[in-house]
Amino acid sequence: MRLTFDEVNHHYYVDGQRVPSVTEILGDLSTVKRLDPSWLAAARERGQLVHKVVELHNQNDLDESSVDPSVAGYLKAWKRFCSDLMFKPLVTERVVYSQRWGFAGKLDVLGVWQPNRWRRFCLPEVKTGAKDPAHAPQTAAYVQAAVEMEILDDLRPKDLPQRCGVYLDASGYYNCDRFSDPQDWPTFVAALTCWKFKQRHGLL
Repeated sequence: MRLTFDEVNHHYYVDGQRVPSVTEILGDLSTVKRLDPSWLAAARERGQLVHKVVELHNQNDLDESSVDPSVAGYLKAWKRFCSDLMFKPLVTERVVYSQRWGFAGKLDVLGVWQPNRWRRFCLPEVKTGAKDPAHAPQTAAYVQAAVEMEILDDLRPKDLPQRCGVYLDASGYYNCDRFSDPQDWPTFVAALTCWKFKQRHGLL
């Protein structure tokens, strides 16, 4: 199986065949479509820059003197999250694919944390904008794909990662929302079913 990602168009391919992305599937459940397009374009550009800085930091490959001042506060917020929650990144910006369900996506980071001195896997979704109801099922989809792909040797269905949204702010602070609703994964499956229905009937 050959999994590729077209970063320009944000398309995923498996053996040359395009498969839907997690965010594409959840599009109808997101508040993004209600936002002003010009504001959204600027927010996406900022988010991409922050994600790259966070990725390099997680890989211990960041020259902090090169960080754009406009995103320095977001990096500070991420570092504060890692320190407060004793979070250690193990995998960052990884393209994942669920062969069973037929979708792909790119998880921000997967690692371990010890908020109560109990080591456990955690999958945080890094955000620089407002909270969105689609974020929780988004992380549930990434967990499903990550477990299927066995991207970490110790990652098994019986020990699913805790999920959270880490909302970074330019002020250097963050808000962490833990996602634990058991309906998050069924919600994603329902959205996937609707997406496939639209695809079959030319409604996309």
